[in-house]
Amino acid sequence: MSLQHLKKHLKKPLIISPVDSLIGNEKEFYKALDKSLKAADKGWICTLGIRPKEPNPNFGYILTEKKVNAGGAFKVKRFIEKPGVSLAKKLIRKGNCFYNSGMFISSVGTLIDEYKKYYSYCDDFAKNFSKKRIVSLYRRIKDVPFDKTIMEKTNKIRLIKSSFFWKDFGSWNTISEVLAKDKNNNVKKGNVYISEGRNNFIYSDNLKKKVLVLGLKDIFFIDTQDYTLIASRSHLDNLKLALKNLKLTT
Repeated sequence: MSLQHLKKHLKKPLIISPVDSLIGNEKEFYKALDKSLKAADKGWICTLGIRPKEPNPNFGYILTEKKVNAGGAFKVKRFIEKPGVSLAKKLIRKGNCFYNSGMFISSVGTLIDEYKKYYSYCDDFAKNFSKKRIVSLYRRIKDVPFDKTIMEKTNKIRLIKSSFFWKDFGSWNTISEVLAKDKNNNVKKGNVYISEGRNNFIYSDNLKKKVLVLGLKDIFFIDTQDYTLIASRSHLDNLKLALKNLKLTT
């Protein structure tokens, strides 16, 4: 729907970005963004690739050609969606694999052209948009992410190697990495007291409730008005599957 609103600005650049990313070293970020904008002006859809530091199974990966093209851009070979640790290690050893930051830069016109090629609902969407029937159309279309709809199919993609600090807040483990910790490496949010505990993440959004943690290690306790999560750090990667199963049983 956004592209329909922007049809009068076909040559203007558009930046698609998640809202749950932490970016540091802004100078390097803007360098990568500037390269992407220049490539987008030539008709490419660019993504910012982050050099992986560990085989994290919570991230998507992008495998590129090893040869860099003009403007510091790489051709993309394929996307790998959240591989297991073993496969992630193999990908990282190749030296031409990057974390998928989920940031995409392109001109409005290029995106519209690619949607026309690869998105089966594009024509219906355009027609119903003019007739103000968007709500009924949304109910019929499949929930497919931009990566799979366009980026994994288009031949206009380029990756810009990026060296800025980046964290994707897609997991509680990642959030804990960037928050302040006490001398025993505990993260505490709320009216929390920890005795003889290490490497814990204890969060309570009810300041009137006192939380006492005694002798625990590597435990995540997240307590909100609607949900409470208690998990060991080693099992956090299974959270999405557990939530899916929870929804099926409730």
